[in-house]
Amino acid sequence: MNKRSVARAACVAAVALSGLGLTVPAAMADGPTSGQAAIQACSVSVKAKVNIGVYSEPRGTSRILGTMMEGQIGCKLSTQNGASYTAQLCGGSSRVWAYVNPSGTTASGWVLNKCLRTI
Repeated sequence: MNKRSVARAACVAAVALSGLGLTVPAAMADGPTSGQAAIQACSVSVKAKVNIGVYSEPRGTSRILGTMMEGQIGCKLSTQNGASYTAQLCGGSSRVWAYVNPSGTTASGWVLNKCLRTI
């Protein structure tokens, strides 16, 4: 991933978060210079346990923005209660969703928090 792609991803995440009324961590606001820097600047790095949808809102009926692939690393920016879900492959039921900026993509959005592992 080149510097422009990472910077663009950080900008897209910042714009998406501002529309949701959330704040962007200061380290992300400056725009990291490499993919590794983006992960290091993140307060909580996560890895997807399985392939999971990235949604526009914290509910399974909202628009799908993309997919976070099994093993893909990302930055968890926040969590919030949303629609209930059951993710048997990820450990059961929950209402907690995570707003994630997956590395290598610009599709930041809400994912099932149960399907993430902190790294």
